[in-house]
Formats: sequence, structure tokens, C-alpha cells
Amino acid sequence: MALNVFRLIRSALPASPGSRLFRSALAALIAITAVLSGATACVSLDPDRINSPHYRDGRYRNIDPDDAIADKHFGSVLYWKLFGEVDPPAPGSGPGDDQPPETTQLSRADLLADPGQVRIVWLGHSTVWIASNRNGERFHLICDPVFDTILSQSRMTPLPIAITARDLPPVHAIAVSHPHLDHMDFDSLRTLQELNPDAALYVPSGTRAFAEDEELRNLRILEWWESEAFAAAGANRIHYLPAHHWSRMGVNDMMQSHWLSFAFEIDGRLIYFAGDTGFSSHFQKIAARFPSGFDAALMPIGAFKPRWFMKHAHIDPQQAYEASRLLKVRKILPVHWGTFGLGDDRPREPASFLRKVLDDAGESDRGYIWQPGGHFDL
Repeated sequence: MALNVFRLIRSALPASPGSRLFRSALAALIAITAVLSGATACVSLDPDRINSPHYRDGRYRNIDPDDAIADKHFGSVLYWKLFGEVDPPAPGSGPGDDQPPETTQLSRADLLADPGQVRIVWLGHSTVWIASNRNGERFHLICDPVFDTILSQSRMTPLPIAITARDLPPVHAIAVSHPHLDHMDFDSLRTLQELNPDAALYVPSGTRAFAEDEELRNLRILEWWESEAFAAAGANRIHYLPAHHWSRMGVNDMMQSHWLSFAFEIDGRLIYFAGDTGFSSHFQKIAARFPSGFDAALMPIGAFKPRWFMKHAHIDPQQAYEASRLLKVRKILPVHWGTFGLGDDRPREPASFLRKVLDDAGESDRGYIWQPGGHFDL
């Protein structure tokens, strides 16, 4: 819907970008974009954020220089939508990439790990279910839960399972990588906590104030490079690690809360969850911290186009592969594609591109190109 509105308004804009009339019209468009994007409300800022070692000069920081991210604003989005250069088709893509991936509908049993196994299930976008079963002792973790639409963006693929007490096994922990609406959805989080009152909610630094405003509870807040044992899972452990990204939930909080990736130690397996990220030196630093590598990595590959706009905050499939090599990942599980139309890439284009990258490298077995509702057992 929003893109159609953009095109309609663009047709009415004055032809000369340098004219005063054009600038006035563009300013009006910025206000309209704020309404269309839902970013019309202020959110509470966490007063403790300034005590974070990663908060400097008025905002949270990435490891590498990030002014190219911080300088973007609503007008940048408008320029992309109205005037931006369109990328050519990605390598390996074809006509079939216009269609969203098929979804495998799941039952409660599909979310349960067999004895001695760790099961990873993709529920669409970046929502991932991780289950373990150690001698009958079960542990269930869900990452970046988003169960419905985001603002004006309808899901291209349905959620593979109903979120009810009957269909969903107990959740012991919830992990949220960063405050963006396609990763931190308050309705989904509240639903999970209503069904699982004791579930711990792991969120980034700087999110406490608005999370509590939204009546979220059992908050666990760490900084990059910190870790702790999951309260419900004995030796299992969660690590807060860097990502190269940004955050925003309202009109007043650009980069006022942090963003991160995770490493999960679950029943002897090591799983990396990259969140949303651009390519930066953080991958090498994480690799140095975990020199034996990862059994699996959930790597974002979608919303990578157009590169001139997305490259600072979103890796493309080629970079996802390169990062996985740095991290010594034994199985790449691609997420953040095929669910919401957040970039110029077509629904299946990221997966086709990654398949081409893996084939060209002679490492087809390193990746597992799944569909929503698919699973992989470790």
C-alpha cells in the first residue's frame, strides 16, 4: 500500500529537484512517510543507556564507523522509493523468484526435539524456534518472534503454526536481537508471556524503559560480550555479541537502544544468530572469541537490495557466506527473506542468490535452503 502511495505522490511532484516547490513537497512527503511507517509516537528512553560502554556522543555505536547508517532519515527512505537506482537481478535468480516460498504447516510435535537432538525451526522472517531434549529435559527458545503483520506490511507467507497453548510447546526463553518492528513486536512478545509467564525475555541494552511501558516482564539485559546461563536450562548459555546495525521504534529514539547478535550454547551445540547486520569487523572478533566455530548459523540474507541503500546495515547472500566462512560455520541456515517485502529484492531472490554462491564455491552442502516451517536437526 505504502509504495503505491509513494508512486502516486511522486507523479505529482515538481520536476526540478532543486526548486523550492520540490523541497516543500518533499518535506510534506517526509511527514506522510512518518505516518505511513507508524513512526509517529515517541518512546520512553532508558536513562541507564548512557552508562553502557557502547553509548558515546549521544547514541549507541557499532564497532566500525557507522555514520552512513546514523545519517539516514525518513527523507533517505523517500529518495530510495521515489528516485533510487534499481539493482539488476541477483546472480542465480530467475522468474520463479517473484513468488513467495511455500510454507509447511506445523503441529506441536514438529517443534519438539528427539532425545539427544537440538532442533531448529524457521517460522518465517527472523523468527526461529530452537528446541533441545536432554534425557527428557526439554528446553525451548524462540528468537525475534513476529507473528502477524508489521505496520502496512502483510506477510507473504503464513505463520506455520498457531500461537496457542494447545499448539505451542512451553517457551523457556525469548531472545530479541534489536528494536525494529520486524524483530521486536510487542503484541507477539506479550502473547508469548501470557502463555509462558516464567519465560525470560533477553533484550538489548537501552530497551528497558519502553519494554516496561509495554508491560513486558522477566527482562534480562546484557551488553555485548557478556553471557549468562539460561535460568531454565542448566548448563545452556546465551552470549550477547556485536552486530553492525541500528535501532528505532519511534520518532525520538534513533540508535538510543542497542542491537546485537547471539551465540547459544545448547546441549553441547553452538548456534549463532546474526540478527540484522551489515558486514564489518565484528565477524572476525566473534570468530576469535569462538575459534572452534559454530555448528549452525542463522544468517540474514534478505532486504539486501538496493545495495547503495542497504549495504551498510544488511549483508547480502555473498557476504552471508563470507561471514560464515570467517565464523567456521558448519551449516548456514538463511533467514530474513521471503516473509516481508522490506527491500527491492523479490521474495525468493535471496535464496536463489545464496544457492548460486554456494554452488560456485563448491560448498552446496554448507547451506540448507529451507522454507518457512522447515527444520534442521543437530
